[in-house]
Amino acid sequence: MKFYLCIDRGNSRTKVSLFRDDELLETVCSSALNQVDFNALLGGRVADAAIFSGVAGDDTEAYALIAGNAARVINVKEVRALPIRVDYKSPETLGSDRVAAAVGAADAFPGRNVLVVDAGSALTIDLVTEDGAFVGGRISPGMTMRFRALHRFTGRLPMVTAYGDVPTEGYDTKSSIRAGVVRGIAGEISSAVKHYGEVLPGLVALMTGGDASFLSGYVNENITVDENLLVKGLNRILLYNEDI
Repeated sequence: MKFYLCIDRGNSRTKVSLFRDDELLETVCSSALNQVDFNALLGGRVADAAIFSGVAGDDTEAYALIAGNAARVINVKEVRALPIRVDYKSPETLGSDRVAAAVGAADAFPGRNVLVVDAGSALTIDLVTEDGAFVGGRISPGMTMRFRALHRFTGRLPMVTAYGDVPTEGYDTKSSIRAGVVRGIAGEISSAVKHYGEVLPGLVALMTGGDASFLSGYVNENITVDENLLVKGLNRILLYNEDI
């Protein structure tokens, strides 16, 4: 029995998860990686190994902090062996978060076509085929980015958040912005799920990311939310490399 740390450092939050072999025990989220979170999860122990995915700049300081809490650390960017095949024409530009979520999806539904929707700072929609290949997908602005862009790049539109009335037709400026952003993203997701579902019968659609639970309520197609999909994928990558 071994204990593993899986760290997902995104643009707006960091998630640290503790696994016992392949069992997810506990997860903590914070605005930045910190020792307090490690103390809460490990209780003074040192993890047998850790795997780190970062998309938010320099990893040096984060890597050093993780190394103080684990016997060894793997940066997923440096992993050469993956449990899926990457059929992406520019793998050097492929975000480790997209790879990890794809691995988590393939592990959850082996032998199935899976559409992976990650609703975070950016919205990514990626396809993992039934033979275990990541083939790519779509990248567009996430929900908060869209709200900020409307405010920043216009002269009079206010800064709005998603939390308020989201009508089908906005009745004032703020509700119109919410309707456009929230229902626009939901429509984008619904369109992708419907399209791939028509060409790939039996498709499974999974949704993860910080805005997944909120946005899923506006998606018209059948989609399952797994907020821990990415860290599950990281743990699967770690276990796969432990075995080789």
